[in-house]
Amino acid sequence: MLRRRIRIAGPSSSVQPQVKAVETQSRPAPIETGGSASSSSSCSGKKRTRGPTQDIKLLNRHSDDKLVVDFNTDGQPIGKNARDFSTLCGIVVRTPGIAPLQVKKWAEIPEQAKEKLLKTIQEFVVIDKERKKWVLQNLAKKYKDYRKDLKDKYYSTLNTDEERLQHPPPDILGEDWAWLVQYWGRAEVNV
Repeated sequence: MLRRRIRIAGPSSSVQPQVKAVETQSRPAPIETGGSASSSSSCSGKKRTRGPTQDIKLLNRHSDDKLVVDFNTDGQPIGKNARDFSTLCGIVVRTPGIAPLQVKKWAEIPEQAKEKLLKTIQEFVVIDKERKKWVLQNLAKKYKDYRKDLKDKYYSTLNTDEERLQHPPPDILGEDWAWLVQYWGRAEVNV
């Protein structure tokens, strides 16, 4: 709370002015946001987000310098490399040509493709055989999230299949996107 002195002058000039202490509440100054990014995002109504992870330092590791990931008793990764491991799983799932998109769900992905995903991760991370099940579960979750993001950002925002096919997501093969557009266009498909 700030105190401010206000001088009140009397009716005649021969009288000393009285001084009164008046309490005022201080209000925080309004926060200004500037720059072209904030003004353009406020006009479009879309929230600006970070975008997909593309952790180059993870992918540029030497084959003899693999991440060593510790796991807890529940089989979940812990320790300093847990976050990098999770990030790597997301990157591998989104890499074109590794995880097939022309399937209805994760369970329909052939075992050879799942093994390819595991081998790709094992190029960067030391994983023992007991952790294979957890890694596959993590990949399944990342895969489902990735497809949901694709649908939310690139399918649901446009009105017609022609528009959707003209504006495919970056890093998605054309035949994969065409298949997804046709699949999501069916009435019985939710996600």
